[in-house]
Amino acid sequence: MKKALLAASLSLCSIVAAAEETVSTEKMDAVHECMRNAGLELPGREPGQKIKVHYDEEQREIADNCFRENGIEPPPHPRTRIMEEQ
Repeated sequence: MKKALLAASLSLCSIVAAAEETVSTEKMDAVHECMRNAGLELPGREPGQKIKVHYDEEQREIADNCFRENGIEPPPHPRTRIMEEQ
């Protein structure tokens, strides 16, 4: 019984976490519009591929602010890119 309850609890936590990670198309469109209005170039991408952006520190801060203004936690910046810039 305890194992079943634990499994159900973990499954529910996974579902809630997945729901929180999903960002609506409308919110992402608003983020992209904010970034374009701030003068940031948005790279094109093929369906299914990750967007690869190489912004400097100031541009990253602008992009992060656009995410925050639209209620989205900014994505983490790859450590390797930050290390290369130092």
